[in-house]
Amino acid sequence: MVTATGICVFLVMLTSGAPDDAPLPLQYWAVEGTMEGRDAKSYDKEAQAIRDALQDLRFDTFRTVQNSTIQLKPKQDLRIPLKDRYTLILNYTGREQDGRARIAATIEIAAKESNTPPRKVVQTTLLLSKEKARIGGLRTEKGELVLVFAAQ
Repeated sequence: MVTATGICVFLVMLTSGAPDDAPLPLQYWAVEGTMEGRDAKSYDKEAQAIRDALQDLRFDTFRTVQNSTIQLKPKQDLRIPLKDRYTLILNYTGREQDGRARIAATIEIAAKESNTPPRKVVQTTLLLSKEKARIGGLRTEKGELVLVFAAQ
């Protein structure tokens, strides 16, 4: 037999948001790595915070192009313009059973001709916990754009 209390608890569970419904605070850095002939690797002030995620790359100079903390709403695309015609598209799709945040990440590059649609150059899923995640290989005029992500 179902009691009134049981029905109330069930209705509260149905109407309350699940943990996956909460926005995900996410910090990201867009850093340009270049080769400038330095003896030791050089990181600008903001890139110092993610030095551990960059130190194995072949570049000797790292300059931050963007650094921001954003709120990713579940199941909604967030478009972020980046350097050199690149656009980052993030979609927070929920959490894994182990608690890691699952984010669909796509990077598009705009065509040089205005009547041509953008082209996808990266499409991946990031699983974020306490560690940082990195996407690289985005060529720029001077080097390469590297994106680093950290869930807050």
